[in-house]
Amino acid sequence: LRISNITVPKNVLEKLARRNIYRNDICEVFNNRPEIRRDGIDTKSGKYKYFAHGRTDAGRFLRIVFIYMGNEPLVISAYEK
Repeated sequence: LRISNITVPKNVLEKLARRNIYRNDICEVFNNRPEIRRDGIDTKSGKYKYFAHGRTDAGRFLRIVFIYMGNEPLVISAYEK
C-alpha cells in the first residue's frame, strides 16, 4: 500500500505537536509500510476508522488514527505506542 497524499488538519497538527509528533513523523510511518487495520465507524464522519501501526525513520513506534476521504487518508489522531 503506497499512500501519496496525507491530509492532517491544522487543529490535529497542533494537538500532535503537544505529543512531539509532527507531519514528517506521520509521513515516515506511512512510507515505512505500516500495518493497517480497520476499526469501527467514526462517530463524527460516519466513515470507517483505520489504524496505521508503524515506525518512523528514527525508530519511534506510532499508532496513527485516520479515515479515508476519497482515496486519501485524513489523520484524526496519532500517539506513541
